[in-house]
Amino acid sequence: MKMTKKDRYRLKVLERRIAGGELEAMMEYAQRYQCRYPEEVTPAIAQKIVTCYETCLKAGNLTAALNLGAMYYGGEFIPRDFKKAMKYYEQATESDDKGTQLRAWTNLGYCYYYGRDPFAASLLPKIQKMLGEAKRLVESDLGLREQ
Repeated sequence: MKMTKKDRYRLKVLERRIAGGELEAMMEYAQRYQCRYPEEVTPAIAQKIVTCYETCLKAGNLTAALNLGAMYYGGEFIPRDFKKAMKYYEQATESDDKGTQLRAWTNLGYCYYYGRDPFAASLLPKIQKMLGEAKRLVESDLGLREQ
């Protein structure tokens, strides 16, 4: 997506709010760049995205952990690091938000399933638990849970 003048203005406003320590502004800033304007991300902006997410995570926002996990898993703007990705995904599974939980369990399950962990072969029960938890969340949201 091409960034417009209005988008640039919004990001400047968010930067001022971030300077004031607003966590909501940090999440919005990081998510805007990560999801809408990845082609605009420079190394300095990438570091700011990570810092924003880490600050939000320290304040208890587990969606930030999910987003950090995705960045490290995909090597998006930062060097790929599967161990860090898995650490952040594990934190995100504790979220109160079912969507965050579902994505975290699913992503973590895929990390193990595709061997992103050196001990993946010995962790089949854990993988099954993760994917089962993701399935349970989906079924409970859709009203499909068996009685």
